Amino acid sequence: MFRESLPLLSSLFLVTSLHGASILNPSFENGVPDEDAMFFSNVAPTGWTVWSRTENVTNLSISAPGWIHAGRTSMPGASQGNYFVALDSYSTMNGEDMAVVDAGIRSTVSGLTVGESYTIAFESASFLVDGSYQNNGFLDVYTGAVGNTLVLRESLTIDHLVTYSNYQLETAEIGTYTFTFTANATQMDIGFRSRLVDATGDNFNQYYSVSLDNLRVIPEPSSMALAGAAVIGAVFRRRRI
Repeated sequence: MFRESLPLLSSLFLVTSLHGASILNPSFENGVPDEDAMFFSNVAPTGWTVWSRTENVTNLSISAPGWIHAGRTSMPGASQGNYFVALDSYSTMNGEDMAVVDAGIRSTVSGLTVGESYTIAFESASFLVDGSYQNNGFLDVYTGAVGNTLVLRESLTIDHLVTYSNYQLETAEIGTYTFTFTANATQMDIGFRSRLVDATGDNFNQYYSVSLDNLRVIPEPSSMALAGAAVIGAVFRRRRI
């Protein structure tokens, strides 16, 4: 009996493995570093690593990682949880020197099946605050080997908006965004980085902030169909024995 069940067990394990991909702390509810900070913290939540880039810098000292924010109150319209991460891009001037800092965060996706495709879905919105933050930026998404340099996959325009005036919430729209990748290892890193777009041509005193929250790893339908076919085949073979 046990020998007859082996194909079925193997097929069920395949389905489980396709469902088993996960990200540690995908809604940023664990490891918030400063409960008293309303919106600002430079420390990444549990399971995530601060990751940033400074461009066009000469003779200018900027403390990496730029700004990584953990929100003390829930993202307006988020599906769950009380915390989120916001990524800022900003430009600054020091004498004749210009710097653009793009803030990012990265983590590891575990439980992948090599050769299968996965979609990362997440909730996001651009923040507009008293005219200081512009809606002229992208959220760049990356994948790569664990701990190594990440490769840009897509540049997403985040067109859902959360607006504040005099620290009061005016409008709140949050959207679900996705990108897809094919696993070449059982564990891979993913990265998210805000990127300021210079809409005025001078790239001076510009700010862009975009939120990240409630990530999910979704196997592609083709992968699920393959797994389902394996289960059906195993059951059919078992009945014929």
